[in-house]
Amino acid sequence: YSFKKSFTRRILYLSVLATSLSLAVILIAQSIFNGFQKEIAKKVFGFWGHIHITDLQSSQRLDPIPIRLDDSVVARMYGVKSSQTGNPLVEHVQSFIVLPGILSASGQSEGLFFKGVGRDFRWNFFSDFLVGGRVLHPDDSAHHRELLLSDETARRMKIKPGDPVVLNFVVRGELLKRRLIVAGVYNTGLAEYDRKFALTDVRLLQNLLKLDSSEITGIEVFCKDVLEAETANRILYDEVLPENWYSETIR
Repeated sequence: YSFKKSFTRRILYLSVLATSLSLAVILIAQSIFNGFQKEIAKKVFGFWGHIHITDLQSSQRLDPIPIRLDDSVVARMYGVKSSQTGNPLVEHVQSFIVLPGILSASGQSEGLFFKGVGRDFRWNFFSDFLVGGRVLHPDDSAHHRELLLSDETARRMKIKPGDPVVLNFVVRGELLKRRLIVAGVYNTGLAEYDRKFALTDVRLLQNLLKLDSSEITGIEVFCKDVLEAETANRILYDEVLPENWYSETIR
């Protein structure tokens, strides 16, 4: 009887131990999954923001369509509030220009999308992923001919910070070349983005497209809470944006 009782106690102990270990493994796995999910979301949002705004016809045409961003529009964007709590939904607004071109260096060429950013760009995201060199300085007129490349592109083309490169663009049927210096190299871990994009000063692309300082091709909106992005986007589209602008969330 005592043997059976001892044996039963051991079985119960092992069962409790196995159940505890199973629950621990499940909790750890879920935590790791959630961590990966948040990190990937952070990278994607850091690259494009929560809401993307362009001209209504931009998805139907290959050439970039400029939109004019003034302080009054920006102020109305920051003024978007939740109807339930009354709290502001928009945390940050930044403008950009995206223009396709060809990067040439060391006898090699690579087709990329060049994203022009300005002083309103949030550099804290890219600073975390710099693997060499430094970020751009759009406030400094002496640094408006610089480039920020992905580590994948830099390694493939054997480029390092400080190296000269040539950017080739076709604008209105004319081939335009610009010589730039690589300021830094980044690696977000999102290969799909990294291999396609390079960052440069928005003034360079405005000059190529013959745009003034208030004309860009897109706007990125960061919300205080990503879960409120759909609500903020609906208010922006219905009540704030000009009728020829279109907005959609990153989803």
